[in-house]
Amino acid sequence: MPPDINRDSLVEQSNAANRPPPPKAFFQSIDQDLAPWNMTGISYGQVENAYCGSGCGAFRMQIIKGQIYIVGEQEGLQSRGRSVKLMLLQLQQKYGSQLPDVDVGAISTGDLPGAAVAPKGCPDAGPVFSFAKRPQDTKAARAIPWDFVRQAITKAALAIPWHKRTSQLFHRAATIGKTRKALRDGSRDVSQHPLWNVKMIDWASDRSTFVSFLDHCRFRYLLHTPGHTYSGRLKYLPFCGSAIVMPDSPWEEFWYGMLEHGKNVYRTPAVNSKQDTIVAVQAAEELERDDALAQQIAHGAQELAQNVLTTQNIQLFMLALLRRYAELMDFRVALHQDAVTIEESLLGQSYRLPKDRTCPYCHM
Repeated sequence: MPPDINRDSLVEQSNAANRPPPPKAFFQSIDQDLAPWNMTGISYGQVENAYCGSGCGAFRMQIIKGQIYIVGEQEGLQSRGRSVKLMLLQLQQKYGSQLPDVDVGAISTGDLPGAAVAPKGCPDAGPVFSFAKRPQDTKAARAIPWDFVRQAITKAALAIPWHKRTSQLFHRAATIGKTRKALRDGSRDVSQHPLWNVKMIDWASDRSTFVSFLDHCRFRYLLHTPGHTYSGRLKYLPFCGSAIVMPDSPWEEFWYGMLEHGKNVYRTPAVNSKQDTIVAVQAAEELERDDALAQQIAHGAQELAQNVLTTQNIQLFMLALLRRYAELMDFRVALHQDAVTIEESLLGQSYRLPKDRTCPYCHM
């Protein structure tokens, strides 16, 4: 039997480490995301489907007796796969004996969840672990955490006090996605506004407007939008101690339920057309008029980042997610013939195309 998902015990572990415990709301997406399998459980066939149908940058993960294995990794466009595996290695090193035996068909490190399309003969897909999901991504479970640049951003924020920051709404992104295209078109009408510093980057021809995460901390107001390239930046922005403006979007990471308008974020209606750009402008104007509100949101976001979005809490979330997943599995994990230890995978990556994978349903 898989171990119980006793989240109170996870909170106690955090207390024992003399760190603020994560709120129970921190774990709420686990039950939401895995709800489609509450009645049926997760079958071996569903795991095979998720494995065979997963896309760019995805890999299967097995855990057996505390050892993590990587199966059939596909080459990705960015370094996310290695970063995720380094996080999993840290999880193994810290919680090895407490990790349940699991077989996760796909961990997707691409921009989209990559929910599998069933190859001929396969059952419906099982869960796909991903960075974020939309309401229609019913097969995705938000799972992948981070711990790469938070310390550097915190240091940069401390070096630039509020009164020295530029009073502008700042954003840089590639023009991919409805919101960003609307902002690109709408910016032509508000480009001369003194609070407006929103520009789109053409990665193919001109990257001169690129700005690092650390330099985001030079601005009082930061805009967050969904879309490709830095679409997951919201996990980093709170460490800047700036007021974050966030138009409504169907995309959510697992911790978004802890965002509260006026407390740690400034929410606006969605930006779906160039006319909607005005809502972002109005948000910047209100924050500029009400400096107390702006600093309250900035401090609230930074407090959330420093006290909740910690490495310890992210690891506890992953442990809780894996335990709940294990509870739903209706089969015993057997080591896949394509598996390599996570240590071997990090030392020498080997990629496997879907057509070369070993699957009892579609790749005999």
